[in-house]
Amino acid sequence: MDCRKSIRTVLAGMAICSWMGSAIADELSYSCEGWQPSSLLHRGPVSLVLSDEQLVWSNGKKIYGAKFVDGTMTRRTYIDDASVYFVYGFWQKATSAKSRAKIVRVFYNAEILQSSELNCQVNQ
Repeated sequence: MDCRKSIRTVLAGMAICSWMGSAIADELSYSCEGWQPSSLLHRGPVSLVLSDEQLVWSNGKKIYGAKFVDGTMTRRTYIDDASVYFVYGFWQKATSAKSRAKIVRVFYNAEILQSSELNCQVNQ
């Protein structure tokens, strides 16, 4: 079984898993420093919105969206056609300007599995 089939199998299993009460009360909006490392297409500051159903981010050039597939009290997972996003820190509600989230994006580039990170601060 090749890597892509393995990842699809894992993602399908995660989608079947029960959601463990990690709901986000409403949409949370974040301002982010930018993907590290990033391609030319993904460079620049990023705005991010998280909800129970989706993750939406934009760097002012294009809007990207990913669907929720799995969550726990410490991590949420979203997927789109090209990437898997692992979100940490979302449970810190917008009660302080210091509430942060970290997103790790895993994707294929030229048959190589790669990742990039995004550090975000909640908007007030």
